[in-house]
Amino acid sequence: MTGLRLFALALVALGPAGSPAYAQEPGTSSLRCDYVVVKGRVERGEAFERAFGPGLVFRLDPEVSDQNPPGWTIRVTPASDATSDYSMVVTPPYRFGNPRYVSTSYAVSAEEALSHSPRAFSFVAHDGAFEGAREALEVLLWPGTSTEAEVAAAEAAVGGIPSFDGRLWIEDGATSEPTSLYPRGAIELLIFRAELCVP
Repeated sequence: MTGLRLFALALVALGPAGSPAYAQEPGTSSLRCDYVVVKGRVERGEAFERAFGPGLVFRLDPEVSDQNPPGWTIRVTPASDATSDYSMVVTPPYRFGNPRYVSTSYAVSAEEALSHSPRAFSFVAHDGAFEGAREALEVLLWPGTSTEAEVAAAEAAVGGIPSFDGRLWIEDGATSEPTSLYPRGAIELLIFRAELCVP
């Protein structure tokens, strides 16, 4: 790939029985699940999707417009509706940068974006949990018209919604040089491994 900088990132250390060692402990409490591994490769502008559990799809959605620097957003959606992002509602922070953004948004360079690995995220497993989390977040993100009691109830609701864990490891990739349009460079290639909890 002419003009691209290639990355060969170190593999994560392995824990007991060859399982990946997390940078931090999984965020869900006592929810039981099995883990599956999804591996993939995407080039700039390409989407990735893979079913991994009952009615759930792991996605990397490309960011390709001038307003969104080239890269991807990690998403978990129901198979029946790719617009409902089950990960967005339970993976803070909810404003500004987020580990789900594998891109040069929020003043992150392309090289820095590839070096941020593993990326931890959470997701809900059904529409009821998604709607509950989405409604509570609307109160928390725009509390101006809500009472203190409503804000407290929304905080309790978000904290009590059962969620499951995912991790994405960036195993290799390539970036392009900065340009006037993309002054922090762009991610041209992403080779990844995701480990996902199957409810």
